[in-house]
Amino acid sequence: MSANKCFITTSWDDGYPLDFRLCSLLKKYGLPATFYIPKTNSQYTVMSESQIRDISTEYEIGGHTLSHRKLTSLTLNESAAEIQGCKRWIEDTIGQSPKCFSPPGGFYNRKIAGQIFSAGFETMRTTTLLSLDKYRKNNN
Repeated sequence: MSANKCFITTSWDDGYPLDFRLCSLLKKYGLPATFYIPKTNSQYTVMSESQIRDISTEYEIGGHTLSHRKLTSLTLNESAAEIQGCKRWIEDTIGQSPKCFSPPGGFYNRKIAGQIFSAGFETMRTTTLLSLDKYRKNNN
């Protein structure tokens, strides 16, 4: 009889400054995490780039747009700029290319998913409750 493997992941959206403190708890309990961080958010303060660099040494940083805008409410040119700009900003901030992307609020469509993968992201995480579907470059 083979044992079933169980994977637990945690993800944290929006880059709240308190997420920086959360890292010590995650580390204490050995929990992996991905932090999906926008460059700016008009509703909330976002962690500083220095804090983002610090947590990137232990945790994955994923894309979450430049300005945390709902991608489906933008033109295709605007959504592409948000996605591509976010990827470049993360690369410049942490010195490595992010692999994962999470659309703000979970709002996306097939064209936006295509833009995410065209920008170079390898996976996409959504907010669909209990979804185990994998959104990958070749499986969108």
